[in-house]
Amino acid sequence: MAIVAPENLLLVKFVLILIFFIHLPFVGVMIGGSAVSMLFEIYGRLERRPHYRRFADQLLARTTHNKGLALLIALAVALNLLFLQAAYPPAGLSPRFALAVLLPLTAGLAGIYLYRYLLPTRLAAPLAFPLGLASVGAMLLAYFVLLCGAALLLRPDEWPHLSGQPWLLLSWNGAAKFLQFFALSLAVSGAGILLHGANLCRRPKVDADFCRFVKRSGATLALAAVLAWPLILLFDLYTLPVFARSGYLYILSAVALVIGLATAGLLLTSLENPRAKLAAPVIVCCLTLFLGWILSDHLAREQTLNEQTIAAKELMRSAFIAKQPAETPAAAIEGDKTPAVDQGKTVFERVCSACHHFDRRVVGPALQEVLPGYAGNLEGLKAFIRDPQKRNPDYPPMPKLGLAEEEIDAVARYLLRTIGD
Repeated sequence: MAIVAPENLLLVKFVLILIFFIHLPFVGVMIGGSAVSMLFEIYGRLERRPHYRRFADQLLARTTHNKGLALLIALAVALNLLFLQAAYPPAGLSPRFALAVLLPLTAGLAGIYLYRYLLPTRLAAPLAFPLGLASVGAMLLAYFVLLCGAALLLRPDEWPHLSGQPWLLLSWNGAAKFLQFFALSLAVSGAGILLHGANLCRRPKVDADFCRFVKRSGATLALAAVLAWPLILLFDLYTLPVFARSGYLYILSAVALVIGLATAGLLLTSLENPRAKLAAPVIVCCLTLFLGWILSDHLAREQTLNEQTIAAKELMRSAFIAKQPAETPAAAIEGDKTPAVDQGKTVFERVCSACHHFDRRVVGPALQEVLPGYAGNLEGLKAFIRDPQKRNPDYPPMPKLGLAEEEIDAVARYLLRTIGD
């Protein structure tokens, strides 16, 4: 996909944030509500608790009441993938990655609606539970892959190796993002259950004990999720690459922690006083936490990719070429002979020029600023090219290029000769 024109890039990123914020709470409620419904249905059957089974039926009906919602969720995810690729165009988010997200998501959505249809039928009921659990698992898998892909955008040093090592999609930060999504999904699901219980209490001839049971169940679920969420947030911040962090990110995280603490206080009040009308404020707080998480993720991407988005595709292309065998064998290099320097220039233009220019910053720093530190130190420069180490937090780590030893020697000689001239 072509890189978005600069005048449209801000709009694309705004739409990306908006789609994430609109659809993630909805899908979170569907996943959380369906999972809780299944657990209560199973427990109600085993223990012969009519309250649990009645609650499970109502919750499942509320979660899947609109058949068009599944189509809208799948469309929203497809748009998220499209806008991610448009705003941040590294080739790591390929069509195969999109299929790895959309296929389990579509299967999961279809399975949940089929589960709702099969559950009331006596013959199909034993098959319904495995289907329902597998459907929720498929949706969770889809969002795990999606969020790991979003985390990969924060690691441009890994992009060149992704096509040959697809497991690099997995990361601790991707797992942290998924755990945040799961915790916030349970929190907003619990808040929705709390609101459902409050609405039940307003209806005439409704069992008061059942209403209190529903409200207490929702408040307990939301409270457990909100109390677990700060630890996950800290884990997310800890696993972020150093160059993805910023003061604004820390401020936003601190504000989110305060809101989470306030939400926990509201939920504790709701448990102590079931008559308190706190469902709506709890939902607003949970949605605010969702928005804060999405904005934090956006800030981290902007901090990482602000300077190198345009060069990312070329980085992928050149690094892939660098892994291929050289077309001609390297010449024997002794001293500082011209063939070695000429070969070094070829390697530089083929591999390094996507990220480095001599006179200006691209993805990496201007070479005329860093190479004087290697003057007279050929072996030191070769060691860095062979095994790059991150030294400046303003730039992403340089990936290992997989060059042959002769190519490393040649490009190091070329760089030192050029900067010396």
